[in-house]
Amino acid sequence: MVLNDDALFVVLALPLNEDFKFTYVGENSTDLLGYSVFELSVNSALFFENIHKEDRQGILDELMNSAKSMASVHSIIRIKVKHVYRTAEVRFSIRKSEDPGCVWDGVIIDLTEEKQSDPELTRQLDFELLISSISTEFSGLSSDQIESGIVDALEKIATFSGSERSYVFLVCEDGESVDSFFFWSLDGKESSLCNAGILDLESRFPWVYSHIIKKEVVYIPYEDVIPEDALDERAFLRSEGIKSLLLVPMTMRGKLYGFLGLDSLSEFQYWAVNEQILLRLCGEVFVNAMNRKRAEDKASNANRLFEEVIKQSPIPTCISDPLGNIKIYNQAFSDTLHLEEDLKNNVSSEWKFPEIKKRWKVYDSQGVLVPDGESPLAKALKGEKISGRELNIELSDGSLIWLIATGAPIFDAKNNLIAGFITFLDITRLKKVEADLQLRIGELNESETRFRSYIESAPDGIFVSDNFGQYVDCNEAACRITGFDRSELPSKSIGSITYYADRERAISDFSEIIKNGSGEGEYRIVTKDNRIIFVSIDVVKLNENRYLGFAKDITESKKMVEQLRHMEKMDAIGQLAGGIAHDFNNQIAIMMGYSEMLVAKLEDPNLLKYAKNILSSSQKSNDLTRKLLAFAHKGLYETKKVNIHTIIGEVVDILSHSVNKNISIELKLNAYPSFTQGDPTQLQNILINLALNARDAMPDGGSLIFKTENIYLDEKYCNTFPYEVKSGSFVKVTASDSGTGIEPQDLGRIFEPFFTTKALGKGTGMGLASVYGAVVNHHAIIDVESIPGEGTDFILYFPQVEPEKTERAKKSKIFLSKGDISVLLIDDDESIRTMGKDILESLGYNFFTCSDGPEALDFYRENSQNIDLVLLDMIMPAMGGTDVFRNLIEINPHVAVILLSGFSMSGEVQQLLDEGACAFIGKPFEINHFSKVISNILSS
Repeated sequence: MVLNDDALFVVLALPLNEDFKFTYVGENSTDLLGYSVFELSVNSALFFENIHKEDRQGILDELMNSAKSMASVHSIIRIKVKHVYRTAEVRFSIRKSEDPGCVWDGVIIDLTEEKQSDPELTRQLDFELLISSISTEFSGLSSDQIESGIVDALEKIATFSGSERSYVFLVCEDGESVDSFFFWSLDGKESSLCNAGILDLESRFPWVYSHIIKKEVVYIPYEDVIPEDALDERAFLRSEGIKSLLLVPMTMRGKLYGFLGLDSLSEFQYWAVNEQILLRLCGEVFVNAMNRKRAEDKASNANRLFEEVIKQSPIPTCISDPLGNIKIYNQAFSDTLHLEEDLKNNVSSEWKFPEIKKRWKVYDSQGVLVPDGESPLAKALKGEKISGRELNIELSDGSLIWLIATGAPIFDAKNNLIAGFITFLDITRLKKVEADLQLRIGELNESETRFRSYIESAPDGIFVSDNFGQYVDCNEAACRITGFDRSELPSKSIGSITYYADRERAISDFSEIIKNGSGEGEYRIVTKDNRIIFVSIDVVKLNENRYLGFAKDITESKKMVEQLRHMEKMDAIGQLAGGIAHDFNNQIAIMMGYSEMLVAKLEDPNLLKYAKNILSSSQKSNDLTRKLLAFAHKGLYETKKVNIHTIIGEVVDILSHSVNKNISIELKLNAYPSFTQGDPTQLQNILINLALNARDAMPDGGSLIFKTENIYLDEKYCNTFPYEVKSGSFVKVTASDSGTGIEPQDLGRIFEPFFTTKALGKGTGMGLASVYGAVVNHHAIIDVESIPGEGTDFILYFPQVEPEKTERAKKSKIFLSKGDISVLLIDDDESIRTMGKDILESLGYNFFTCSDGPEALDFYRENSQNIDLVLLDMIMPAMGGTDVFRNLIEINPHVAVILLSGFSMSGEVQQLLDEGACAFIGKPFEINHFSKVISNILSS
């Protein structure tokens, strides 16, 4: 039935938050609506209040959506007329109004009678009402109710149509496969497709897919409708027992989202075209609901993520609504601002940041109090952005914190202010560090001055270089070591001042320092005045282009170390030489003694000649062993105060008869006092050997100068020697010649025994070796400086002593004739005892011998009254000569003892002479000298 024109009505929709209003109502419409024109014009709610509650919200939503999309509205509603609901068709066409809002031209058609008279129409109208109610229900569902709402809707549609199963399958983005579903069945059993996972429609159901992809309805009232070649579809219907099937594409704005399906397992199911269209509309409702759910879930997830990010952030952060109510905050925000525990755990919309801030005092970076309306959050809630504002806040508990605040407003899509956002950066510790730093800067400036003074006063060179080895800074000591001043050294580099032989190694070592960060080494450098010195370098890396170095001049210490090494070597050689010489001495003594006796007794000229040759060779061997003993520090037999100047005078007298006349000898004796403690013979031999070496170095003549002076040597220098040299005053003796000099490669070996640069047969190589040994034996020092072609200086340092003031009183003994004299010889060497007996008997003395100390002491205790003189060897295995002598003194304090030895016992000979020994005779000895000493002792 179509109404006349007067059945038309016009509805005006005022702004969306106001009610609808009728502006025109046709008179004939009043019969249908049941109200007068006046009643409807005055109160438009009468119309909407009488619409069935299941249809009311749907028509209102359709009108609202129509206002947005400007689309017409066509719907079937139930409306109450005189307490009876009637079915009516409403149609609205929309147009813009001059006033705010929209205008709908509407018409209402009463379908009650047609519905009651036509079952098919009745079914269609009922189905329309069902779909309308489903649509209305979905408009009121929350996002978490949508999925269950779809299943409920599927149940209603299946129940209405008499289908055993209904379902919604959703396609993937490619539109070719199914990945999720909603399903309802009468018996609760799902289709086999529900467990198939992602289902490829094109390969599994190609005929169905060809229609679905075109967004066409697939309606299979019975199996024969399926083409013969759609084998997969036929097989599936049979396997599932499906008698009738309807698949309706679910689309929106031309995009396929899935399909809504219903099937019957018991009988043929008929679906009218209008019903298929309604199912399409229902599918759109489902799609729209699911899209809304996705959007709301996405927004909800985003909100939860945003809130979680803020809460987990270490940066103090909070968000408030436009009224200042804090909605979101994190633990860092609470901790930074020292909020009370109850507020921290119970934040609500009543917690207003401005109320909390009233308990604080907020100052800006200049210390000026910040008004309430000027705080960062207040500014943000006014729509302003604040970036990096520095604040000092005195909190309610009295603590002071420094913050850098950043604030910003938050707007919605329509540019409405909905929140304020603020973050803090706690710089309290930084401020304290800054204050401490300012204090430290002042202290550092002061300490830098002090440190610079320390650097400048440092004895070692300190320098800074870049990574190319170029010097960029240095201290005064570095300039002093290198000879370059501060304007010159920065123009130099490591390679430029390093001695050429060490340059490559120094550059390589510096490359390793660049890699490793530190390093050290010893190198020779060339100073500004072309001296070559040794330096020890330690370098550390400061940064990528700066290296700090420490340089120490070790030239003197290197020299001392070399001297020490040399002395240790010489000492080792001396130990060997001394042992050999001692063993030779006894043998030489026997040869000399017997050859002397032969010379005295032989009358045959030939035999006498032979004996004299033996004696001469023995004496030469004796001289060699004496030099070996001197080198081994074993040739010092007695010590007394000796005037060095006297020794030099005696040596010059001897030299005047043994050097060429074209060699001049000059004396520069400036030492006073000039006394030392030592053996006069050894001191004389030292100077004679040096003079003879000087003579040999000047074959064409030259000058030899003896100089003396007094000098003090400190403990540090004296401790560099391996033997005892006490610090104090020394007599310095220098023997200088203008001869050929000594080559550098030979300088370190000149004191070694048997080393000589002279031609074969021109020297034994023991002269300087004996000099070295005698010097060490006197706790003195010897040094040598030589330039090839220019000459050599031998420098000696003898410990200085005061001159002797009184002479020691001489011992006296009773004179006895030879025949009345009995001599006891104590020696462990049987050959020496035999030779001694022969010599003493030849001299007319009575003679006794003992082989060791214990035997001799026992013999002397029994025969002391019959023994006038004891000859005592110093070196014996069982008991040494020193112990034997002291035991003899205990037996007889007046015993006369002559000491015999091939070398000294580290001063023990002199000690025993001081304790009462009468004399010392060195082995080997000449018989005449031996006899003379004995005679002098016995006659004194």
